[in-house]
Amino acid sequence: MLTSHSGWRTKDRDTITVFTLQSKPTLLIDHHLCQLLTDAERGLIAVDRATVDLDFIHLRQLFRFYAEREAAFVEAIEAMRLRLALPLSDEPEASARRRRISEAAAFADALEHGVELQKDNASLLDIILLLHRLGAPNEPKAGSFRTTQNWVGKEGSSLNEAVFIPPPPNELFNQLTELANFIDCNDENIPAVLRTAVGFVAFLHIHPFEDGNGRTARLLTTLLLYRYRVLHWPCLYLSYFTTKYRDEYYRCLDRYHQYGEIEGWVRFFLRMIAEASIDTIETLDSLHRRRING
Repeated sequence: MLTSHSGWRTKDRDTITVFTLQSKPTLLIDHHLCQLLTDAERGLIAVDRATVDLDFIHLRQLFRFYAEREAAFVEAIEAMRLRLALPLSDEPEASARRRRISEAAAFADALEHGVELQKDNASLLDIILLLHRLGAPNEPKAGSFRTTQNWVGKEGSSLNEAVFIPPPPNELFNQLTELANFIDCNDENIPAVLRTAVGFVAFLHIHPFEDGNGRTARLLTTLLLYRYRVLHWPCLYLSYFTTKYRDEYYRCLDRYHQYGEIEGWVRFFLRMIAEASIDTIETLDSLHRRRING
């Protein structure tokens, strides 16, 4: 169970060294970051209290609701871009909506099986493979780590035009093992929520799959909050919030990938978790009232 770390820091400014695959830079712990951490932790405590009696049937309903909201949000953006005569997505709205709803169902399945593996004390690498296989079932080589070099860039871009080039395949196992050791370390100087934030961005830096890395990272984040006993149920559907704040999400990731800047990412992550926690409680309450009212 998570308890607030509002008294965790003893000085006005402090630093901790975190695992980032970027030569271990330090993370500045100032008053503002401490407040963001406290807000995120309090939100998660409230979510945990509100979901004690949750089950996977209701989790699927929750995730479907968020997928429909995400689709509506993207459709509104596309409508605005149409009015402004800006380029539109090539994917038809109906197809995109079906894909998001299907993805939400896959997420719920992946988390349900991930919880079972967690109870069986499976290794973190086995859990990551399962999350990818079930959470991104239509991706090439789902459930297998990549054996070729990949890169991040505009659609159709070459390796030379890449925005970010992840580690080569022969380094994956060592880097994933280092990440797993960091995630499972017992360093009380790094609160669970901060460790989850760093785990998210470090996983994306490794980019261990040919595709579906973002989805797997979001699933892993939700499951880590369960793994750390922050939540009784892995009930945060982060895809909606990374879509809602897409520009800032990618800007923070890019600055981490290119410059090893961890602070901007952690601040964004903590704000996202705080908002997701409040929104999840309100959404669960709304769904509960709908069931009661028929």
